[in-house]
Amino acid sequence: MYRVDHLQAQHLETMLKLSKDQEKSARKLQFQLNQIDAAFSELNEVLLTSISNATPAHVKTPRIGGLFSQIKGLFL
Repeated sequence: MYRVDHLQAQHLETMLKLSKDQEKSARKLQFQLNQIDAAFSELNEVLLTSISNATPAHVKTPRIGGLFSQIKGLFL
């Protein structure tokens, strides 16, 4: 039969292992978030450069009708 001290030690060991696993998961998630942030920053920079270098010949009017038909299609 286990003694209370042994069970408490097992519980502490389990909690420390969970804490290490959670820390590892948090670091991995933070790394992925940093990659996503870098990608969006790069995309933003490219879009701003593209917009600032655009001439009226390059600018196309948005197809609002296409957007409305897509939205309407969602509800039909």
